[in-house]
Amino acid sequence: MIAAAALTVALIATPVIAGPVPPALTMRAEHPAMTGPSFPYGGKYFRAAQKRYTKCILYKESRYRYYSTSRAAGYFGGFQFNEPLKRGATWMITPELKTMFGKVEGREIAETLRGIEMHRWHPFFQHMAFFTVLNWHGDASGAKHWSFGSGGCAKWLP
Repeated sequence: MIAAAALTVALIATPVIAGPVPPALTMRAEHPAMTGPSFPYGGKYFRAAQKRYTKCILYKESRYRYYSTSRAAGYFGGFQFNEPLKRGATWMITPELKTMFGKVEGREIAETLRGIEMHRWHPFFQHMAFFTVLNWHGDASGAKHWSFGSGGCAKWLP
């Protein structure tokens, strides 16, 4: 098993990637990086102009708690992904993970994330999935996934 998979249960002090080493894949609720609005992901699908929208969604969905769950309804994580959307997002982020961390390691990271409930994912990967789904077919093309219960966040879309 490679280093990234071994990091699955590790905790790190900061959610920012520094170099080719990915952050821990999972974290615990009490870790400081699991609360508060942050933008640890700045990759291909990130749009700085969507920060206010993202903060609004993150607040409305989980009050900035990445470890949030709504088990009865089947939604998990800071952005409240359901299982089918999370599973699809892991396939969508795989090419970028391969570019960032290498073909084998990127694929293994995606496979590992696919088997973990999203509320346990590191905020980096939650943001990566959110921005990828949001902007997959162009800017804000995936906003429909957060249209219900988003409390008027669409006003912050550029």
